[in-house]
Amino acid sequence: MGDGDDEPAQAAPRGRTALNAIPWAVVLAAAATLAIVIGVIAVLVVRRRSARPPAFDPERARRAHLAALLEINTKIGALAPTDALLTFIGNEAARLLGVDNAGFRLLEGDELVLAGAIGNAAETMTTARIRVGESLSGKVVQEGRTIAADFATSPDIMPENAVLNRNLGYTTLLVVPLRVGDRVIGVLSFRSRRAFSAEDQELAEAFAGQAAVAIEHARLYREATRQAHRMQALADLGRLLAQTLDPELVARQIVDSTQTLFSGAATVLFRLDEATGRLISMAVAGDPGPAPEGPLVIPAGAGLAGLALRERVLVTTRDVLADPRVVLGPGMRERIEQSGYRSGIAVPLLARERVIGALVIGTDPDRVFDADEMSLAQAFASEAAVALDNAQLFVEATRRGREASELAALAGSLTESLRVEEVSERIVAALVPLFHARSVNIRLL
Repeated sequence: MGDGDDEPAQAAPRGRTALNAIPWAVVLAAAATLAIVIGVIAVLVVRRRSARPPAFDPERARRAHLAALLEINTKIGALAPTDALLTFIGNEAARLLGVDNAGFRLLEGDELVLAGAIGNAAETMTTARIRVGESLSGKVVQEGRTIAADFATSPDIMPENAVLNRNLGYTTLLVVPLRVGDRVIGVLSFRSRRAFSAEDQELAEAFAGQAAVAIEHARLYREATRQAHRMQALADLGRLLAQTLDPELVARQIVDSTQTLFSGAATVLFRLDEATGRLISMAVAGDPGPAPEGPLVIPAGAGLAGLALRERVLVTTRDVLADPRVVLGPGMRERIEQSGYRSGIAVPLLARERVIGALVIGTDPDRVFDADEMSLAQAFASEAAVALDNAQLFVEATRRGREASELAALAGSLTESLRVEEVSERIVAALVPLFHARSVNIRLL
């Protein structure tokens, strides 16, 4: 029922919602949730960006490289100790290459000898000596060029070494020659868990060049110092020879000087007993091993000294116990094993084409003697031979002079008496010291 003015209510158009019908609380909650989601995404993006490594900056890398090389040059100019300098070079090179393993091997004769291990290289460079041409490092020295190789596929890496490195997570080996002019004096190697780039190789070669310069400078300085010491020792010996003909004093000076110049090696100067062929020690410096009381005696033809006397030339060995040329007399092997001296030099003492003794120098196992060391040993042996021969000539001349004097005195005394008993007593008294006899008898018919 109505008053006639009312109209029926109309429905809202389809597809549209009245504003007063929207649940605003739901809308606000959804907006808040969306804002939180956007905020979380923004934080994650910021964190991800901050976690990314900085973009490679060639200029910054170049400056770091130059700064490291400048520091190395400063240390070279200051004549820093070689070991400390190589450690610094290896650390800087490893740091700039982003690796944790670097090592040096230096050439000694025909072998590469481990000279420095940076990081955990001591765990991977387990072979102390490698022959040239053997393994990747030996190949680098032989060919004189940088080589990068994969531990999984390279035939030049020793299998046991490849397995060891792979077990530690290393995949690639970079070996760079240490070059001085046309000579290769060693290698610098790096191990990595990634492939090395051309830039890495260029950087490694730059540090290897600095290392080679440092090693050569140290060698030249060391050689100049050693040469000065050698010349001083030879000059001191020459002055001693001019002042005395005492063979024992000369022998002592020779072994003391030789031991000092050969860095604590055991040194023995022997004289040859021509009647038995044995070598009998005149002077000893250092500890040649346990020996009986009295002088050290080597049987005829035995030991490194016996080899030198047979061949009449300087001889060397890296292991006297394993050298097939060396004959060992009774007890010699045990004495050498206890002394620890396995490498050595023996030089015959030659005077007027005669062998009169030998100079023997014993050192630690596997030592390789260079040409300068052999020349030094030869020089001392020559001085010793001259000194001992001169001393022997002096002794002989003195003895003959004394004999002539005693014979002259005897001849004079014989004319002073005609009594047979008195003349006989004078003859006996003169002959006992002349012939170093205990007694002299004269029997008359």
